[in-house]
Formats: sequence, structure tokens, C-alpha cells
Amino acid sequence: MKPFFFSYAHNDELGDGYLDEFFDEVNRRVRYLTGSREDGFRDTQAIRVGEQWSDELVDELSTSPAMVCLYSPSYFRSRVCSQELQVFLERRQQYIDQNPGKRPSNIIPILWQPDEIPWALPSFEYEKPRSPEMEGSGVWNVRESENPREFRVIAQSVAVRVKEASRVPLPRLRYRPVLGGVNSAFEPPPLPPDEFDVGGAPAGPQCATFVYPHPPAWNAWPFSPDHNPLLHISAAVAKGRDLISRQLTFDPAGGNLVQRLNAAREKNNLTVLLLNGAGLNDPALIASLQKCDSEKFDTLSALVAWPGPRNSTGQRFMEEAFPYLSTKRAPYFYPDLDQPEKFAGAVGNSLDALKTAVLRNPRGVPALPTGSDFSALPSVTGPGGRRPD
Repeated sequence: MKPFFFSYAHNDELGDGYLDEFFDEVNRRVRYLTGSREDGFRDTQAIRVGEQWSDELVDELSTSPAMVCLYSPSYFRSRVCSQELQVFLERRQQYIDQNPGKRPSNIIPILWQPDEIPWALPSFEYEKPRSPEMEGSGVWNVRESENPREFRVIAQSVAVRVKEASRVPLPRLRYRPVLGGVNSAFEPPPLPPDEFDVGGAPAGPQCATFVYPHPPAWNAWPFSPDHNPLLHISAAVAKGRDLISRQLTFDPAGGNLVQRLNAAREKNNLTVLLLNGAGLNDPALIASLQKCDSEKFDTLSALVAWPGPRNSTGQRFMEEAFPYLSTKRAPYFYPDLDQPEKFAGAVGNSLDALKTAVLRNPRGVPALPTGSDFSALPSVTGPGGRRPD
């Protein structure tokens, strides 16, 4: 077993030798710190379409105690890199399932080249340039600017983290991963998610239930932001917080939204209502939302996206639909979201607030003590006898 798995995009080798130099520098320091006689595992063969991972690569993905991964635009656009990282995320999730409340630090990212980090990734602490003049740059830029001392300092920090990760080994996966069968770490789980109340569905504050009317289909709404459906963004943000995504779809004319929301609340799920602002001109939808709003659910937030500027008519529809929620502020009510980044931020803020609310006042189980730092989930059993993840 190698001391770490080195995950990178082959496009970042560039021919300048900086990536090779960084890998060698980390290896040298890991050997000194751990006494290992092995270098980290590095796959030097670019995988082509239709090919599979080698047995050696699969073995190292399944057993290496740490992953060192180089964040870059090329990395986030590589399907193979996303699948390598997903295997480690799944091993990490198995550890979390076995050790509730603990978050292992076995994934060690390096900001090799600056880029937007996908919402679906947990907010890992990544290594980046230290000096103020390099702010906003990547570690590649440190070497390019001929700053060998800072380059070595970063390599030393990575090596220390590899040593620390070896003390908390991740479990092997319950299956042997195959390239074509692993999802992307940069995307949400397959959509749409299951309904929150299907047989065997999880309960507890590790489950985020996204609520929306089922006509039209979730991926056919005429909403803004338009580059990804709202459910895609929401589920990606939930994944980045180690939450399980579920859905609650309802018929605006069906009249059972309140009952189903109560059922989700009894399961101690986090519930987030997703709405297309332009759809609020539907009288049946407004009536359904009014009934929901009158219940004053304490663990429900509402996020409304608009395909264009919100006018006075839209404001009136909003006030009619949410006479109670419209008086609240973020993070429980966001009435005017028009950009993907704003929407993703609102989902994240809502989920954080809802989780705190559920932990403070769970249904049918002991609450966390006053003053808790929420470093661990309560030792409780949710409805159905299943311990919340």
C-alpha cells in the first residue's frame, strides 16, 4: 500500500516539470516523516475512452490512506479525476457512517491553478500560496514565479497532512470500483432523488428534502438561473455538506402538501421549498402555499428564483403565497434569486440553519444540550427505528 494516491489531470503536466517536481518534493518529505519506503501512487498513463482502470490503480484507490489531488480547471473537467475523487468520497462517507459526527481529513487538495470549486465538493481545506503577493494564484504560479522556499513550505504542509491521515485510515469500499460505474465527485447524485417517504428512506438531520410542485418536470422549469436546474444545484450543495438528498413533489391542486411536510418534519428531515417565481400566478399553487405558510413550520425554508426582474405583480403574488414567511429573512426565506451563485449560497445557508434548528429541537428524540457546538449528531433513533446518519 502506498502512503497516498496522487490524483491530477494529465493536462496539467504541461511539459514544464513543475508537477513532477512537486510530486517528488512531497514524496521526499513523506518518507522522512513516516519512515515509508514507498512513494505515493501516481498513474502516468492517460486513460482513453473505453479503457478501464488498471488493477493496481483500483487497489490503491481502495486502500491508500490519503488522496493528494491537484485542483485546477483541467482537473474539474476530467471525468476520470472526478471518479477517482468520488471513490475517496465514498470511503470517507463509510467512515462517517461508522463514526457519527467525525469528519476525516484524508482528502488533501492543492490549489494548483485557480478555478471555481464545484458545489458538490465538501469545503476541504486546500493548500494554496502563503504570501500576500500570490493571493488568488495557485501553487503552480508559486513555482513559476521562482519562489522555491514557499513551494517547499507547501510541500511540507502536504506531507504533514499525509502523515496525519495515515493515523485515521479510511475503510475499503464494499465493492470493487469500475471506471464506468462510478459517479462524478463534481456532480450531485443521480437526479431526481427518491421521494422522502419511500420504504426504507433515511431519517434525521442528515437528510435534505427538496420540495417542489411536480408539474412541470423539475428539469423543464422556465426559471433563472438557467444553466442548471434548481434541483441540480440544490442536490449538489447538499452533497457538499454530506447530506442525503430526497424530494417531496406535490400537486398544487392536490391539497396534501401540509400533511406531507408534517411527515417530513416528523422524520427530522431538513425541508427546502424550491419555487419558480413566474409560476406564482397559479391560483392553485398560491392556495397550497398559503396553507403551508399558515403552519409556520420551524424547519422549512423557501427559495424563489425569478426568470427576470420581479415586478409589483410578482411582489403581490409573493405576499399572497407567504404572508408569514415573507416577513422572515434569510436564511429561511429568499424571495429574489436570479443567479446560480446566489441560489447555491441560499441553499447552503438554509441547510446550515435548518440543521441547527432540527438538532436543537428534534421530534420524538432528545434535543442537544444548550451550548452544544454541534460537533456531533445527537445519539438518537429516528422514526422507523433507523439511526440518523
